[in-house]
Amino acid sequence: MLLYPCFLILWHILSPNRAHVTATSHPARTPMRNLYEHLFLDYVKEIRPVRNESETLKVEIKFWLKQILKVDERDQIVNIYCWLELYWLDETLTWDPKKFGNLTRIHVPAHKIWKPDVANMNVEENEMETNAIVDYTGRVMLFRSMITDISCNLNLQQFPFDQQICFVTFASWSMDGSKLDLSATPKTDNLELYIRNTEWGLTDFRVKIYQKIYDCCPHPFPDVTYFMVLRRSPSYYIFSLVIPSAFITVVTIVGFFTPHSTTGENTEKVSLGVTALLSMAIIMMMVSDEVPATSEVIPLIGKYYIGLIFLIFMAAFTTTLTLSYQMRGNSGQEVDPRIRDFFFYQIAANP
Repeated sequence: MLLYPCFLILWHILSPNRAHVTATSHPARTPMRNLYEHLFLDYVKEIRPVRNESETLKVEIKFWLKQILKVDERDQIVNIYCWLELYWLDETLTWDPKKFGNLTRIHVPAHKIWKPDVANMNVEENEMETNAIVDYTGRVMLFRSMITDISCNLNLQQFPFDQQICFVTFASWSMDGSKLDLSATPKTDNLELYIRNTEWGLTDFRVKIYQKIYDCCPHPFPDVTYFMVLRRSPSYYIFSLVIPSAFITVVTIVGFFTPHSTTGENTEKVSLGVTALLSMAIIMMMVSDEVPATSEVIPLIGKYYIGLIFLIFMAAFTTTLTLSYQMRGNSGQEVDPRIRDFFFYQIAANP
């Protein structure tokens, strides 16, 4: 009989904790939880979400160019920051809002659902993918934020007054046009969120859709390509490279036309020419760092410097030659008759 009261006491002590454990082990059933379990009970994310396998799944793309971060001329790469939005209809992710607390939209992890294998065809990307948004009709919205390196064929013939055309292509790796149809949303080539680059100006930005046929498959593969026209701002190169080299050349030419002293060696003009050549060589090294080593054309600024170096070389060479003969004359040596005839009869006679 003594055991019965003890049992009652223990029962009353443990009853609240037991009720708490029971309550916590079975959380409340919310409409969101019920909807989530309803959608993914038999969902298979590896299968294309269409009722009829012969149907084509339409995917809309919206591309936001945020910023041009860097243009690497030597490696032929343009680094950009962009946003990408994908829209498609998943026929297996539909529900009646009245049965689930009037919920019309749900956020789900992107790895939980089927996604089109739309990739950037000409970039190496560092991508951050957010949750997907699904509404009750099955329309899926997926947002991506990317920092990508675009492979771009840069033509530096007019450097530093050059203009480049680069592009970003989005396409499916495995699904042709019969399975996946890609299109661009209206006003997808706007620049509302674009942040200006200090060196490169964006003069044009537009989108085109192509149908490409490959030997592997009977149906064409659609792709959405965004073109960017970039124009370089030449101010930095004009003030740091072009103008200083022009001043050096002018000083050298003025020194060349300065009369020689009739007495003494007076080799300062030769030193001026050699110093100018060394200065131009250093500037040429700075220019070569900006131009790809495998460039098929000579940039405009390269032709400019070759012309300046030629002028400085001729001025220094002629100055050295005239000083040499002047010093010979001062020391009483006669000039070679052939050289005297060349300068005084042939060149002087044909001005």
